[in-house]
Amino acid sequence: MSSITPHYRTIKELLQTRSFAIDEYQREYKWERENIEELVTDLQGKFDAFFNPGDRPLASARYGDYFLGSIIVTKRGDKNYLVDGQQRVTSLTLLLIYLYRAAQERSLDVTATISPLIYSDHYGERKFNLDITERLPAFSALFYGTEFDAAGRDESTKTIVDRYRDIESLGLADDLGDGLETFIYWLIGNVGLIEIATETDAHAYAIFETMNDRGKPLSPVDMLKAYLLGAIDDADARAHANRVWKKTVLDLISWEPAPNPERDATFVKAWLRAQYAETTRERKSGALDRDWELIGTTFHRWVRDNTGRIGAGNASTNLDLINNQLPFFARAFQIVLDASHRYIPGLEPVFYNAHNDFTWQSTVLLAPLAFGDDEETVRRKIAATATYLDIWLMRRTVNYIRVSYSNVSYARDCCTIG
Repeated sequence: MSSITPHYRTIKELLQTRSFAIDEYQREYKWERENIEELVTDLQGKFDAFFNPGDRPLASARYGDYFLGSIIVTKRGDKNYLVDGQQRVTSLTLLLIYLYRAAQERSLDVTATISPLIYSDHYGERKFNLDITERLPAFSALFYGTEFDAAGRDESTKTIVDRYRDIESLGLADDLGDGLETFIYWLIGNVGLIEIATETDAHAYAIFETMNDRGKPLSPVDMLKAYLLGAIDDADARAHANRVWKKTVLDLISWEPAPNPERDATFVKAWLRAQYAETTRERKSGALDRDWELIGTTFHRWVRDNTGRIGAGNASTNLDLINNQLPFFARAFQIVLDASHRYIPGLEPVFYNAHNDFTWQSTVLLAPLAFGDDEETVRRKIAATATYLDIWLMRRTVNYIRVSYSNVSYARDCCTIG
């Protein structure tokens, strides 16, 4: 259709002097801390792979790109409506506000480049580029650094404030140091997504339904399942394995009290990293992604390329992975989930670590487990490892050392990670 046009947009091209609205019936902004932390960590890791100490902003023009997926936009009158993509656009706006304030505190000229990506000048009035009425007070308070009480506000407003505080706690600006300005220019010029622009709501929602229904691309979890099942010739065995996989995934994503359609991918990353990752990217410019990073981005390909290490690649080993090991580690993962959200006697340190915002503890707690451990052994291993983590985290905290992933991934005093 001639009225449907895809364009690649850098963040600068997408947001500069533009505003976006959403329809009232769209879902709330629901990103959790682990989502925002993963985004920031991925961006920082990609940047670090290119950055050399002393690089000025102009050097970032030669750095590699980072792709954030696609969004769907429809135009009504003079307004752009986000039909799909508000989670990412909202999160990017929060990151840009954080970077603006960090640059402002350091008296960096780049503030003049960031500000048009956050708000537009509308006849002398500042109009935030996410033009959603009930969320504007929160964006304004965060941008200006004023006090804001989210109590009694709608779910999206509360989540926006919480995720911004999470971004602050990650200490990105301090980690980047003198590279902050170069990072900002790389972010707005080299990070991008596909904007699918339509002229009618009908076209926009037709595309949205297609992308989220029959035409939705396979997720890495789907592709991993397809790869493992593909080696199983026996139809009955394959059908049984498929049922085991589907039940395991359903139990994970529907876990109460917080169902999450992306929890299956979170689990697979934690499982593969905990049990099989042996290498991580070196901390130098031009370094290649290794086990840890590859599992975090394309674990289905990593499994295919490392079948010998994980014991996969033929019918019998793949059946064992799906029918036995997958449910075993998924059950252990759910024990960690339960203990992270409610106080369970014997697993108290898991609760403490979760409430100290150590979002990566699931990976660490799955590492000492061995397939075949009985439930009591699993719980004892989880408790012992979580207790060590609790002590380690407290040592860092009382010494004013942050515990976000970017700060601990290469920590020498916690050899389980990195």
